[in-house]
Amino acid sequence: MLSKPLSYWGILAILLTICGQITAQTEGEVSLATPRAAIYTHLYFLQSDSYDAEKSALAVPEVENREELARQIKQVLDAKGLFVAMSKIPKDSNYVDTEKQSKYILFPIKLPEVYLEKQGGDWRYSAETAEMIPILHSELYPMGSEVLLNIFPRMGTGKFLGLMVWQYLGFAIFLIVGFLFYLIFTKILDVIMTRMAKSRLSQEYFDPALIHKIARLIGLIIVVTLIGWFSPVLQLPVKFSAGLMTVLSILKYVFFILLGLRLIDFLMYYATRFTEKTDSRMDDQLLLIVKRILQIILVVFGIISILNLLNVNVAALVAGVSVGGLAIALAAQDSVKNLIGALMIFIDKPFDVGDYVIAGNVSGVVQEVGFRSTRLQASDTSMISVPNGKMVDMTINNLGRRVYRRYRTQIGINYDTPPDIIDIFVEGIEGIMAHHPHTLDEKTEVHLTEFGPSSLDIMLQTFINVDSWSEELRTKQNIMVEILKLAGEMGVDFAFPSQSLYVESLPGNEKVNRPRITKEEASAIMKSYVEKHRKS
Repeated sequence: MLSKPLSYWGILAILLTICGQITAQTEGEVSLATPRAAIYTHLYFLQSDSYDAEKSALAVPEVENREELARQIKQVLDAKGLFVAMSKIPKDSNYVDTEKQSKYILFPIKLPEVYLEKQGGDWRYSAETAEMIPILHSELYPMGSEVLLNIFPRMGTGKFLGLMVWQYLGFAIFLIVGFLFYLIFTKILDVIMTRMAKSRLSQEYFDPALIHKIARLIGLIIVVTLIGWFSPVLQLPVKFSAGLMTVLSILKYVFFILLGLRLIDFLMYYATRFTEKTDSRMDDQLLLIVKRILQIILVVFGIISILNLLNVNVAALVAGVSVGGLAIALAAQDSVKNLIGALMIFIDKPFDVGDYVIAGNVSGVVQEVGFRSTRLQASDTSMISVPNGKMVDMTINNLGRRVYRRYRTQIGINYDTPPDIIDIFVEGIEGIMAHHPHTLDEKTEVHLTEFGPSSLDIMLQTFINVDSWSEELRTKQNIMVEILKLAGEMGVDFAFPSQSLYVESLPGNEKVNRPRITKEEASAIMKSYVEKHRKS
C-alpha cells in the first residue's frame, strides 16, 4: 500500500493533469488538439496586435496560399457578422457530432460550408471548406472590391470608438455614393414606371404620387442592398459587422413591407376600372375587404421575418401566446362571427350599396359593408351600424331591389259630384296612368270604392317602374299634379274631413248652386286633356 503522503501527491498530480487539459489555451500558444484550440489558433494570430499569418494558416489544410485562405475565412465570418463564441466550441479532442463523425460545424444554419474535421491527431478546416471559401469570398466582395479592400486601410490610421479612421472615411463615402445612387435610381425608375403605367392605364386611373412612392421604395431597397454587398470592404470588427448587417436587413424588410403596401394600393387602384363597369357597388366594398386582408397578411409576415432575423424563437413565441389562445378566441368570437357575416353578405348579396333596406327594427340606405358591421344611413341622415353577424340572421326587406313600386292612394271628391261626371273623371285618371312613362297600365286600378264620412273615395293603385326612391317621389308628384289639373278643368271639387252646420233660415246661408257642365261637355274636356297629356 502507498504511503499517505505519496497518495496525496499522486491525487494532486492527477488533478493538475486534468485541470491542465480543461483549462483555456494559453495566450499565444499554437495548438490543434481540439476544435476550440484550432479555431483559437486561426483567429488569434489574425488579430492586429498578435498578427502571424503563418501560425494562423496551421489550422487550414495544406494547400496553396494557406495564409490567404486563412485570411479569407476570417473575412467571410466578419462580413457575415458571425461572432465566434469560444466558450461554446467543444474542447474535447475526441469530439463527434450527432452522426458520430469527427466533424464540428461553427454555424450549421448560416454557414454550413465552413467546418473542422479531425485529420490524424489534429483538428483543421476541411478540404471542402478550403474549396468553398474562395467562392464565398468572391460573393461577399463582388466586382473588384478586393482592390478597395487593399486601398482603404492605407487611407488613414488611428482608432476612435473601436474603429479605424479609414473605416469612418469608408462609411462617409458609402453614404454619399448611396445617396447619389438613390437619386439616380429613383429618377430612372420613376420615368420607366410612369411610362409603363400610362401604357396600361388610362389617365383617369393613373396616380403619379403612388408611382413616385413605389419608385422611391425600390430605389431605397437597391441602395441598402448595394451597401450590404460592399460593407465587407470596411473590414469591421465582427460585432460591428453583425450589428450593421442586422440593421441593413431590418431596413430592407421594412422597405419591402412598405413597397408591398404601395403595390397593393396600385393593384386596387387598377382594379377599380373593372368594378366601375359593373352595376353593383358591392364590388367596391369587396375590394376594400380584400385590400385590408392583404395588408394584414403582408405586415404579419414582415414582422415574423424581422423576429426571425433577430433570432427570436417565433415558434416558442406563438406557443406562449397560444396559452392564452382560448381566452383570446372566446373574446374574439364575435369579431370572427362578424367577419364571416361580411363574407356571407358578399357571397349571398342580399343588398347592394345604395339600396334602401329594412332589417329588423332598423332601416336606411346601405353605405358600407365593413369587417365588423354594415352601416346604414337613416332618413334623418344619422348612421346606424349593424354587426354583420346579426345582419345575416335578420329578415331583410330590400326595397331597393323592387322591380316595381306600388303606389296606392284615395282621392276624395265632394258628394254633390254627379255620377256621370264621376265616371268620366275616373276614366280620365285611367287615361293619365295609361300614358305615363313610368306606370304599368295593365296593373293600374282606378275605381270609386267608398262612401266616406265626408267624401266619395276613388281608389287609385298603380305600379311605378323607377330605380330610386327620389325618382319614385318625383313620379308620384307628377301623377298627383296631373290629377289635380284634370279635376280643375272638369270642375270636380276635392273634399276634406269636416263637419258643416247649415242654418238655411239665416241671411246669407242660403245654399248656392254652382253651374254644372253636362256629361257631353265633361267627356269632351276629359278626352281633350288626356290627349294633351299623352302628347306631352
